[in-house]
Amino acid sequence: MAEVEPGPEYKCLLCLNQCKRPRKLTCHHTFCYTCLKEYIINEHVTTDENRLYFPCPVCDAPIAPSDTTQPVNTWALSFPINRLFIGSTSATSSDDKVCDACCRENEANPAEVFCFDCPDFLCKQCRIAHKKNRTSTKHVLVSATEVCSAIDLHDLSINGLCSNHDEKIIDVFCLDHKSLCCGVCVSLHHRHCNNIKSIKEVSSKAMAGKPHHEGEWGKIAEELSKMLNEDESEMVNLASEEKEISDKISQAVQRAKNKLDELNGLFQSDLRQKFNHCKQYLSIRQKHIKTFQANADNCRVLMSRLEKRGDLHNIFIAREQIKQQLLAHFQRVDHHTWRLPNSFEVTVNMPTVFDNMMELTSAADINMTSKTSQVSLDSRKCVNNMFEILLSTPSASSFACTVSGSDVEGSLHHLSVELIQEKLEVWKGSVSLMATVKSASLGQTEEICLSGGVFTDKGELIVTDFYNKRLIMFNDKYSYLDEHAVDGNPTDIALGHSDQDLFVAVVDNKIFRFTLRDGQLSTVNSFKSPMQTWGITVHGQNMCAGTDRSVDVMSVNGDMIRSFKKMGSFTYPTVSQAAVYHKDIDDIVCTQLEDGKEIARYRDPCLREPRGMGQDRDGNIYVCGLGSGNIFVLSPDLSRGREILPKLSDITKAYGIVVHPTKLEFVVTSLKESTSLEVYKINENDPM
Repeated sequence: MAEVEPGPEYKCLLCLNQCKRPRKLTCHHTFCYTCLKEYIINEHVTTDENRLYFPCPVCDAPIAPSDTTQPVNTWALSFPINRLFIGSTSATSSDDKVCDACCRENEANPAEVFCFDCPDFLCKQCRIAHKKNRTSTKHVLVSATEVCSAIDLHDLSINGLCSNHDEKIIDVFCLDHKSLCCGVCVSLHHRHCNNIKSIKEVSSKAMAGKPHHEGEWGKIAEELSKMLNEDESEMVNLASEEKEISDKISQAVQRAKNKLDELNGLFQSDLRQKFNHCKQYLSIRQKHIKTFQANADNCRVLMSRLEKRGDLHNIFIAREQIKQQLLAHFQRVDHHTWRLPNSFEVTVNMPTVFDNMMELTSAADINMTSKTSQVSLDSRKCVNNMFEILLSTPSASSFACTVSGSDVEGSLHHLSVELIQEKLEVWKGSVSLMATVKSASLGQTEEICLSGGVFTDKGELIVTDFYNKRLIMFNDKYSYLDEHAVDGNPTDIALGHSDQDLFVAVVDNKIFRFTLRDGQLSTVNSFKSPMQTWGITVHGQNMCAGTDRSVDVMSVNGDMIRSFKKMGSFTYPTVSQAAVYHKDIDDIVCTQLEDGKEIARYRDPCLREPRGMGQDRDGNIYVCGLGSGNIFVLSPDLSRGREILPKLSDITKAYGIVVHPTKLEFVVTSLKESTSLEVYKINENDPM
């Protein structure tokens, strides 16, 4: 048996230990089989037992098994073994030698062989059946005990199948969207793209004489190590400083005898609570950063091995897949860690005299300030820069023979800027009017109320015209494009799980499902909605509907899941992670989707009759006040708010608000006024 090269082990992104029986999801993240199985079961039980997908543990992408009719405890087996992740010396432990075919029938039999084509571990009986089957008789089988060496000797090919269309081979690359595509992808989503080339041509030109970004992978790992080391150091410092302060106060309290003993106990409790809170921040940060570091290390090791044994075709596909999955993971890590401090300063104010000790209520006051250290901020910026470098290839100049360089370069610049951006500074910038649409220009005799809206993935704006029973589409410059009649008075519109799915709520208790292809809307079906549904928003495979008296959670097929009571009519909710934001009379409330428990509440006397709500990409909540005629922006935790527009230009009754998903822009609609909508821009470098 050939010797297996030594090297770092690939890590499971759930347990952070050596990846055993690695299973690869369609988003290209890899996990231990047992870890993934346990996660899927727990996620399914704690959220919605009727849900036919689960979110990826590291990037939240919705993942569905190949056969959703199978029991949930077998879903993990429907995902392929990542052969590249088991090419290591210790990956063939007893845990890895279990027959996958038997596991699907809830049996546990030792594996005898490994099938390269499936890929599955098979026991003796399953091996015999495998060979007898006409479709699998020519599959390559190797001994389970020699699978690692066989994989190293056999090939280092990666899964070249399209993650969106089963059994379709990735054979082209769209330079316009920087996307790996199969033939179905091209026919459905890239029919109007001019910069589509074969994978063979792209890989040969883009990879010829170019580095495989070993430096960038290493730099990402280096910066993550800096962040972790600093967090570890601060954890030690906190423990040391906690002990020092504790001892100092304890000695002073001891001298004051009986009364001070009581005060000492109060102080110790307060001290522990505050320091544990700080440690909790660091622990959360460390967990997310360690997971991302493990993912980055996996990517670096994988690319290194591919460079030694893989061909340019496979290296290119692997690199593009890795960039996207690593970027998705980093965006999730960044979302969870950027607000968490990792540096703390503690000051203690202790009385100098104890003459009036009997009147004291505490032994000392603890004042603790927190911040994110400059090292952590610099490392985060550096990782962002590394992603910009990674996303800047392949170069469009290599394909100048078939497409203008300016077109492709513009597309690449668009991707590199919009995928990796700094946080939106909505708390300091001024707001200016960009565009106005007059009601008279929309060509209807009925009064116009654009009650809800949404941006498509191409930057087009679609709004619901309530009184005229239609949807109106504007281009990315907010010029009228087209309209589509609706059977009923539409109140709101939301994007579905797919970027081509649109849901439209109408006032007579119905929700329509449309598809949007090439600018054309087609009705798919409709289902009953809760009574007096005004606003809708889609989260994964679930939908939240805002009514006069509740926020209702249901499936995208209309099946009711749960309902939360609230006060006040005309509710337009918005969803972020596992929480829904909605109005409660004049308050803005954040509620857990899982159990309806209130998380936070925001109230401001200047915000009256809140109506439309929206979110930017950082989770900030935008609210328009119909009664107050102004616009507020609230932090995701509702701890602070800012009136960014005390008064609009021509609109006095602000009805709806639509926030652009990537730009510093938002649209405000009116209630039966001469101006139907106004577009505003936030100027980050121009403080108010």
